[in-house]
Amino acid sequence: MVIYELITALLVAIVLIGVFALFFRKDWTGAAIVPLFALVFLGAWAGGLWLAPFGGMLMGVFWLPFLVAGLLVALIIAAAAPSRRDELTEEERRRSETTSAGEVSRSVAALDIFFIAAAVALLVAIVVRYV
Repeated sequence: MVIYELITALLVAIVLIGVFALFFRKDWTGAAIVPLFALVFLGAWAGGLWLAPFGGMLMGVFWLPFLVAGLLVALIIAAAAPSRRDELTEEERRRSETTSAGEVSRSVAALDIFFIAAAVALLVAIVVRYV
């Protein structure tokens, strides 16, 4: 059963990241998609395990909770992602020019910590559900 749930979460994550990369983020690179894929995959897996089973069954797995959880995680990530507009206002241009390397490195460190904390929390939720 674990294998089928893992495959279901994997397929949901592939489809959702593919749709989001295709339609919403034209500037995503492979390096940007991998952590997003990991979070959507883990979120879909954990959510599929913890949500009440509903919807259709495929190979003994209710796939709709996996889809709902993965979509929720993907939407939260998409909403939190900064927008990339071609045209910046004068104030935004001035602010981006005055941003120091220290501020950028602190932002990157904060995002790294968030990613690691979220991944660990989702892994703990998955392990707890199976134990």
